[in-house]
Amino acid sequence: MSFSPIQMAWYNGHLNTEQYYGAASLFNLHLYYNPVIPSDDINFFIGPFTTINYIYLEDRFYWDRFTFTIGLQTGIRLRTQSFDYSIVSLETGYRNVNGQSKYYFGLKLDLITAAAIFGTIIYLAVKAENRKENK
Repeated sequence: MSFSPIQMAWYNGHLNTEQYYGAASLFNLHLYYNPVIPSDDINFFIGPFTTINYIYLEDRFYWDRFTFTIGLQTGIRLRTQSFDYSIVSLETGYRNVNGQSKYYFGLKLDLITAAAIFGTIIYLAVKAENRKENK
């Protein structure tokens, strides 16, 4: 179980439009049951979860908005004695957004992990370009 005071998310389609938008929810309760496939430092996990998100901030505060989600999650987690760090996870399931039922697929990627992947891609692209120029 975890609680986070702020959760940022980006969505495609706001009020039945096709534009992307970002939102922050200010009350987030997460319940997970993740049986782990252990290894030395990196663990693969899979299991059911449920979340409740409430009080959204977009262009203004929405005190009446909520999201209830239930589904299955799998991912990779780095574990040490002092912390538990989820690197990447995939989830799918049922989502109720303000009374509207939806099914969804989501990818959760930690900001540090995303920056490392982006930096690696740029590094490899520059390295490949330099090899072309030196030939």
